[in-house]
Amino acid sequence: DLVVGTTMKVDLLGRHLVSVGYIFRRLTNYVTYRNLIILKQQGPIIMAKPLTKIETVKARQMSPYLAVRGAQAAIDFYTKAFGATLDFKLVDPGDGRIGHAEMLIGESRLFIADEYPDFGAISPDTLGGSPVKFHLSVADCDTFVAHAVSHGATVLRPAKLEFYGDRSALLADPFGYSWFVASKVEDVSPQEMQRRWNEMS
Repeated sequence: DLVVGTTMKVDLLGRHLVSVGYIFRRLTNYVTYRNLIILKQQGPIIMAKPLTKIETVKARQMSPYLAVRGAQAAIDFYTKAFGATLDFKLVDPGDGRIGHAEMLIGESRLFIADEYPDFGAISPDTLGGSPVKFHLSVADCDTFVAHAVSHGATVLRPAKLEFYGDRSALLADPFGYSWFVASKVEDVSPQEMQRRWNEMS
């Protein structure tokens, strides 16, 4: 978030303009001018404080962007199997495909879209798989896995206690992506993790 004045915070994705005591909505656009960001809100123009050099080159958040064959089905699956919530979606007026959707899994944001091969958005079904794996931290690995499987996930690696202190499993979703599911059992220092791993060799 970018602090504006002393009381406002701005979401640069353009969804919210929040300040203490009141909320501006319907944020229409923003433009950059050198190191200033000017935000328009159907009325007064609010200017943010100048960005420092390090702020202009430092990423604020990382969100995976999944291309899938059947985005609506994927949204439904992640909602039921992983407890995700849909924030919003944009539907292509030309053919009904989902051009962009954003979901929340816990505190993380996940982007999803249907395949657009001409745009380079190609799913694992088309590519023959994906080398990318995701990691879900959950309260109870076994219960979460059983619930996800009941909604269509496949167990690739059953749950077991790992040397680094997590009970962990590996699932595949119906859309070509795989997900580690882990719950913390023991707090283990990196040094102890390495020692245990060495002993396993």
